[in-house]
Amino acid sequence: MSGVVTDTHTVLWYLSADPRLSLRARAAMDAATVAGEPILVPTVCIVEATYLIEKNRVEAQSLAQLDLGQRTGFGV
Repeated sequence: MSGVVTDTHTVLWYLSADPRLSLRARAAMDAATVAGEPILVPTVCIVEATYLIEKNRVEAQSLAQLDLGQRTGFGV
């Protein structure tokens, strides 16, 4: 089994279609999605996303997007 391991900003930017995500990272995430391979999100990304929300650095919907991503193919 292969797949992609991501970090906090990469997964948040991918789920929100943020243009700051590099083309290479977007292509890797898209390729894994199309191939049905997992996108692995380290548990610490949930903690970091929560911290970023508490500090008003990202919107609260980001955590909801991450939860939705987890239920649709992202592994935590």
